[in-house]
Amino acid sequence: MSLTSLDGCIELLNHTRHIVKLFKSDKPIRSRSDLQLENVKNALTFFNNWEKEIQTHEDLKDMEGQEKARRLMSWETREDLQCIVIGFEAYNDQYFTQFRHGYIIPAMCNSDAVENVFCSIRSAKGGANCHPTLLQYKYALTSVVLSTGLYSIHGNAFSTQSAKPFLFHTSDSLRNGRKTKRPKFT
Repeated sequence: MSLTSLDGCIELLNHTRHIVKLFKSDKPIRSRSDLQLENVKNALTFFNNWEKEIQTHEDLKDMEGQEKARRLMSWETREDLQCIVIGFEAYNDQYFTQFRHGYIIPAMCNSDAVENVFCSIRSAKGGANCHPTLLQYKYALTSVVLSTGLYSIHGNAFSTQSAKPFLFHTSDSLRNGRKTKRPKFT
């Protein structure tokens, strides 16, 4: 391994470390300009620049697409990193717009509620359906939202108190055709 390759590996690990460190951190983020967020934005910029460099580098112009792709992380990993960083940044922007004096503890943020909704949609209406049509998705989503609570006791961040804002409960079945009582929020 050449010195340049080793330097690149160290730089990759250094940027990846900032992303991992953020989501394991108990240190609160109190503003949009927090150093932790800036480090993660810089890491995303590094990954995007890496991809652009591979696509435009003079020595790699004659290479085919698959050969260039081998010099990068998989596109799924790159897309996941972008979604995590951009999504968390948008979450912070929205949160600090509403609560100027609040704070966010990154280690307490997770996607369990979203994953539970999509899992429920896939399993609604008679079993596992990994590729629902638009119409199936519409009816399954309506069914999930109106008939179940959206939290899991199997998640890595389970707490009934933390899940309460996302819980919707109705005492009557919505599938029996009778008029139902007005749903109550708990």
